[in-house]
Amino acid sequence: DTAAADIARLLKASQLYLLTDVPGVLSEGEVVSQLIPQDVQTLINKKIITAGMQPKLLAACAAIHAGVHSVRITDKLTHHGTILQEVVSEP
Repeated sequence: DTAAADIARLLKASQLYLLTDVPGVLSEGEVVSQLIPQDVQTLINKKIITAGMQPKLLAACAAIHAGVHSVRITDKLTHHGTILQEVVSEP
C-alpha cells in the first residue's frame, strides 16, 4: 500500500485504487462510503479501524497529502468501497 501510494505520487496520479479482501472500510459491519484524512486517526483511536486496514488508510492519507485527488479502498475495481478525499463530496 505504501509503495502504491508512492508510485501514485510520483506519477502525479489523480486517483489510486487500493485493493483488499473486504468491500471497503467497515464500521459496525457497514462500508463507510467516504472519509477525509482527518477522520482516519479518530477511527484508529476509537478502534474502529484495526489490523490490516490501518496501514492501508495511512498510505491512502499520505497519497492524498501528496496530491492524489482520491483513493478508493475496495475488494474489486468498481465504484463501490470507501473513497478517501481531501474533502467529502456531496451525494
